[in-house]
Amino acid sequence: MMIYAEMLREECLGDDPRLPDVMELIKAIERGRDLTRQLLAFSRKQPATPTLLDLGATLADLQKMFRRLLPSNIEISIDVEEQSWPVIADRVQVEQLIMNLALNARDAMPSGGQLTIRLANRTIQCGDEGMEPGDYVMMTVSDTGTGIPPDDLDRIFDPFFTTKVRGGGTGLGLATCYGIVKQAGGSIAVRSAIGEGTSFIVLLPRANETIQTEAAPAPPVQQARGGERILLVEDNSLAQRATAAMLTRAGYSVQSTSNGEEALRFLREHADAVDLVLSDVVMPRLSGPELARQLAVSHPDLPVLFMTGYSNDPIIADAGEHRIGGRRTIMKPFKREDLLAFISDAIERKRCAEAS
Repeated sequence: MMIYAEMLREECLGDDPRLPDVMELIKAIERGRDLTRQLLAFSRKQPATPTLLDLGATLADLQKMFRRLLPSNIEISIDVEEQSWPVIADRVQVEQLIMNLALNARDAMPSGGQLTIRLANRTIQCGDEGMEPGDYVMMTVSDTGTGIPPDDLDRIFDPFFTTKVRGGGTGLGLATCYGIVKQAGGSIAVRSAIGEGTSFIVLLPRANETIQTEAAPAPPVQQARGGERILLVEDNSLAQRATAAMLTRAGYSVQSTSNGEEALRFLREHADAVDLVLSDVVMPRLSGPELARQLAVSHPDLPVLFMTGYSNDPIIADAGEHRIGGRRTIMKPFKREDLLAFISDAIERKRCAEAS
C-alpha cells in the first residue's frame, strides 16, 4: 500500500486535486505501520528508535484520535505550555503511552467526566520527585473518575495487575507505560483518591538539541546512477510486484525471485548478473539470513540488504541503522525515498570498497 501510494504521489503535480486524498492515504498507512511496529516491539522486544520529539506537537496530532476513541460524554482539555522543551524518545512509543493513559482514564469515567492533559517545563531540584536534578518536561494526565483504592496504588504498574472486572483489561496497559517512560530515561507516578479521580505524572528529560520549526524540504527523488542490477527476493507476490515496479521506475534493472532457493539458483547460472541483493527476511524454503550466509561464501563481494516487517532473528539498532545478522535492514512498510536512499548508499559503499 505504501509503495503504490508513494507512486501515486509522485505522479501528482502540486495543483492536482487528487493530491490531498493521496496524502491522507499515506498518513493512514503510516499510522497503521507505526501501530503494527509498536505491537511487534512490545511482543518481540524490538529496539526503540529515539528521536528529537516535541510533545506538544505529538498531543496535537493525537487530538483527532482522542475524539474517535473517547465517548462524547467525556470532555477533553489539553493545555500545553508555550515553548515547551523537546525530549528524546521513540515517537510511536510516546503516542502509545499517551493513548494508554487516555483509555485508562476513559474506563475510569463510565458515566462521563473530564480528561485533562497538561504539558509544562519543570526544573527538578535535588531529591525532588526521586529524579536527578535537571530540566524535565512534565506531562500530567488527569481524570475525574472513580479513583484507585489506596491498596492498589503500589501495584498499579505491575504486569497483568488490573482493577477492572474479569475480561475488562489485560493488565498490560500501565505496565507498558512504565516501560516506555523508563526506556526514555524518565519517571511515571500516580496520585489518586476514591471518588476524586486520578492523575498520572510523567517526567521526561529535556533534550539538549533544538527542534527546527521550519518545514524541511522534500528529499530529492533518488535515481539509479547506472542502471544497477538488483536481485529482489520476496515471497509475497503483491509486495514483490510493487517493490519491483518502484525500483524499475527509479532506473534499476530488477530480477525477482520468490525465495532464497530460487535466488541461489539464479546466481549460480548468472554469477555476474547482479550488483546487489534485496531480500525479505522471513521466507519459505530458505530465509533471508540463511541466503546471506551462503552468499557470503559463494559471492563474498555481493552486497545483501534485508527488508522486513518482523523477524525471528534479533533486530539490532546500530548507529541509527537496523541490522539483522550484521546486514543492514530497512523496516517495512518503507517510503519510496527511504528505500532508494537505502539502496543507493549500499551501491556507493560497494563502489568505494572496489576503488580502494
